[in-house]
Amino acid sequence: MAVLCGLSLSAIACDAAFPGASDVDPVDEPIRDDNGSPPMGGSGEPDDSSGGPGGSPSVEEPKGGSGGSASGGDGGGASGGTAGVGGVAIPSAGFPALPTDPCGYGASRTVEAKDTQGLKDALATSTPGTRISLAPGTYSASFVIARSGRPGNPIVVCGPRTAILQSGSSDDGIHIKADHIVLSGFQVRGGLRGVLTDGSEGVLISALEVHSIGQEAIHLRAHSRNNMIRNCRIHNTGVSKAQFGEGIYVGSAVTSWAKHGGGANQPDRSDNNFIINNNLGPDVRAEHIDVKEGTTGGTIQGNVFDGRGMSGEGYADSWIDVKGSQWLIANNEGKSSLKDGFQVHVVADGWGNGNTFRGNAFDLAGSGYGVWIEKAAQNNKVTCDNRIIGNAKGIANIACQ
Repeated sequence: MAVLCGLSLSAIACDAAFPGASDVDPVDEPIRDDNGSPPMGGSGEPDDSSGGPGGSPSVEEPKGGSGGSASGGDGGGASGGTAGVGGVAIPSAGFPALPTDPCGYGASRTVEAKDTQGLKDALATSTPGTRISLAPGTYSASFVIARSGRPGNPIVVCGPRTAILQSGSSDDGIHIKADHIVLSGFQVRGGLRGVLTDGSEGVLISALEVHSIGQEAIHLRAHSRNNMIRNCRIHNTGVSKAQFGEGIYVGSAVTSWAKHGGGANQPDRSDNNFIINNNLGPDVRAEHIDVKEGTTGGTIQGNVFDGRGMSGEGYADSWIDVKGSQWLIANNEGKSSLKDGFQVHVVADGWGNGNTFRGNAFDLAGSGYGVWIEKAAQNNKVTCDNRIIGNAKGIANIACQ
């Protein structure tokens, strides 16, 4: 059975599960420990700054894997292949299992990058099957990946935690505008956003450490579908704008559909994405995971949330905020939320419906619910195997099933 850090909920201390991770102190900032968070229901967020390509053709919907034994890897935690958590299968979504070596992915060609220009040159000339191996050191620039791999033959960028991609405060660390890319093992720090995808499919973001980011750490946007974020460590986000400091952000707000969806009434269909076995917090200042209206059919499973340092700005008072539909949120755990563990909001007609919350564990600092669902949301399901401790109001504000 896979082992999650802090499963007892007595503490969340996962550094040991991330071998090679740097010891980066969180920004020294007061922690909200009262119940004075803003009212639920709103969603303040930026108008995304850079445009992206239109949607790419859909592919066969990923299917979950079968249960199995877990294996450690380059980021710690359970395997992103077919390992089970509490008897529930972790989906593989067609991606390779987590290797013990961050560069342990197959390749037909290997390029070693030792400095910033070397990495830029390698990205500019990469072809399907290229593995770009990063040497330890700091790569100071904003990097764009615009060349695609192929299914089963991705372009891999990999390296140890001592390989650090660092960008300026107004730039994105890595901007992916391509398909079938693997990022594995290294650090991303600084920058406006850590990793951003636009119109991408088949991207695997695996065992990265993303921290000290101006706004959100990882953003899947502009019809980015069938991607996976697994076994990453995310902390210290929203350094420049706390209310925009999400850990993982999927899709675009309705106010940005014209830019990233293709039209004012055309959603950003960043569908069927998998967020698996990540460790988020402390000092993730907005929601740890924000699922926007217009997205459908994703999975959030096996993640661990540490809400210390949440700001409460922009209505950020829960670990997960779901505004999309038909998402599965299963076997996650967390401590120290400002209000609720997870929330469902309806900010666009027809969205916020049909989500399932199963087997999660909540240790709330406030007096909220494990799962709070807006009355206008329809057909959401909270199963009775969710667990809650502390002074919370209950598992959910609707009856469990």
